[in-house]
Amino acid sequence: MSSMADLGPVVQIDPGRLQGQRCSGPQGAALHRYLGVPYAAPPVGELRWRPPQPALPWHGVRVADRYGDNAPQHVEPFDAAPPRGTCSEDCLSLNVWAPAAPAAAPRAVMVWIHGGGFVSGGSSPARYDGAGLASHGVVVVSLNYRLGRLGFFAHPALRRTQGDDAVGNFGLMDQLAALRWVQRHIAAFGGDPARVTLFGESAGAHSVAWLMASPAARGLFAQAILQSAPLRDADAMGRRTRSLGDGPDDAPALALAWARSVGVPDADDATVLSALRRLPVDVLTQGLGLMGTAPDFTGPVRGGAWWPQSPEQAALRGDLARLPVLIGANSDELGFLAAPHLAPQQSAERVLADFAAADAAALKAAYAGELQQGEAGFVARLRGDQVFVEPARCFARALAPRQPVYVYRFAHGGAQAAGALHASELPYVFDTLHTLEGAGATDSALAARLSRTWATFALTGTPDDWPRWHGGAEPLLWLDAQGSVPRADPSQARLDAVAATQASHPTGH
Repeated sequence: MSSMADLGPVVQIDPGRLQGQRCSGPQGAALHRYLGVPYAAPPVGELRWRPPQPALPWHGVRVADRYGDNAPQHVEPFDAAPPRGTCSEDCLSLNVWAPAAPAAAPRAVMVWIHGGGFVSGGSSPARYDGAGLASHGVVVVSLNYRLGRLGFFAHPALRRTQGDDAVGNFGLMDQLAALRWVQRHIAAFGGDPARVTLFGESAGAHSVAWLMASPAARGLFAQAILQSAPLRDADAMGRRTRSLGDGPDDAPALALAWARSVGVPDADDATVLSALRRLPVDVLTQGLGLMGTAPDFTGPVRGGAWWPQSPEQAALRGDLARLPVLIGANSDELGFLAAPHLAPQQSAERVLADFAAADAAALKAAYAGELQQGEAGFVARLRGDQVFVEPARCFARALAPRQPVYVYRFAHGGAQAAGALHASELPYVFDTLHTLEGAGATDSALAARLSRTWATFALTGTPDDWPRWHGGAEPLLWLDAQGSVPRADPSQARLDAVAATQASHPTGH
């Protein structure tokens, strides 16, 4: 509960009056924050597996001093950014941080979409606190969205009763609803709806790409930042983009098989949907976790007028939203796979056996240094490049001829790792180093640099003095303990070898 001393100003939005809190950024900048603001009605009961509906009005002044509930999920003990608080289906809320000082003109806005494999996470982790970024003069918004089978589900009965444009991608529909909320209401917080930068990491960055590919999202944001997005339609971890088609491996068939497995009867659509909407939440979250999900779970699906193409298809065809993009990945994304406690590991020979002979030979040559250091490290580096690093380069190359693109590689591993692992850039981007054990002066300088650079991109459309990337061999921006410098990509030969496997076999293995 807020005390009278830290209560902030009251703003008027459509559902009612909202009172925030006073807070401060890492360097003491005065800010206002509004936590747990509903942007849509609770998607419960008859609204489960329906597009988000308008937020319900309230009477009086709502004090926005605590995060809303996280979407239902299994919270993993090893999650780098574990959500705080409780989980429930009533999860469609967002948070706003805004500079307290008046501005001569409306401020640029940054809207954050969290990662977590579309099965976990939320906007509440301390690592995602928006105060550090807002200290640079931008308004920051973070949001929750439906996850797992509640967020991505395409049962045939839903398709028949709701149509392809209102089924499957409920989590993405939530993100669209939050962006529309920003367009309608962010001016009340000092933000400019015409200057919205959408940014996310991992599944959040993949969400940004899906929104760039959606005709329904045109005009809702003006720039995009994609951090460590798994952008290939088929990747090395066995995941692939499903469609709303009628084949046995398409999303509706998978949803139907799962529903039967938990006792939902084959009956008329009304009976089936009633049974589905009565299922307990713990049944819906079974088998869904960060380190592996049940085979029926699809994540975002392709189909209908809102998502006729996957991001990879849209990028290669030139159908993505044409706006400035900042994109990159980390130097050793899946390095944790080499940890002994995750044994047994696949041998290098076994992994290479999945490739055509010519591709395997090229990979062995390109990863010779990694092979010399051990098989587990080789497998982890290859898989990380396949899932995150090469797809970012492929995506950037597809976009670069049509729009401004800036490419980075985060390589600061800190004391715990030789390279930068997946999600390790987050406390630097948000300048939330208090969540990082053992952070020192070097980390503080890098965090100040990254948070300022991300905010500068939102403010100006260019990230400081970075060179625009044109899709060739020109330098990308290398981010490590020494700061940020343009340099040639040291992994270019590796990524070329990985890209060649995609060309010869689209699944990559």
